[in-house]
Amino acid sequence: MISMDDQATQKPAAQETDVWWGAYSGWTMLPSLLVCVALTGAIVWGAWTFVERRHVQWTFWSLAGLVWLVQLLRLGRHVFGINYRLTTKRLFMHQGKWRPRVIWIDVSSIVDVGVRPVPLGNWTGVGNVVIRAEGRRFILRGVHRPNEVARLIRDLAEHVRAPVAGPAMNVDDAPAPIQPEIPGLQRAR
Repeated sequence: MISMDDQATQKPAAQETDVWWGAYSGWTMLPSLLVCVALTGAIVWGAWTFVERRHVQWTFWSLAGLVWLVQLLRLGRHVFGINYRLTTKRLFMHQGKWRPRVIWIDVSSIVDVGVRPVPLGNWTGVGNVVIRAEGRRFILRGVHRPNEVARLIRDLAEHVRAPVAGPAMNVDDAPAPIQPEIPGLQRAR
């Protein structure tokens, strides 16, 4: 049993605070967008070549509309349905809007963090962050600036696992969060 005097002298435990949050970047779907543009061109060519003149317009609109509707649904499902949040203690992965699923990983259990490129990722600045923890592999898909996010997660995991010689970890000791880039805004250095 802890007396009132002992409670007053104890330091409070570090609270869990947000370090980084992110989501699936729409730029990740650029290759499939280019495929949709090519399919639309193929639909135009096929409609003009193989369909009777009076049915060309309806054929084009129905087929091209279907292609772009599927692409729009995929984009919405990914962009609005996949979110990530890194706190000083856990990494959360929120997936899905209609059937939501939340996966969380203790930061102290993270063993390895790496980056896996995506098509056109060097041009768009997106990639996948691969995390190994608890004998399993987790992938943060379509992350903007994946190298910085991977470094942040790796640094935080090392910081949490490091033995503390003095007082408990202070929230202010966590790695600095990534600041979003705003086009046209110069940062002071």
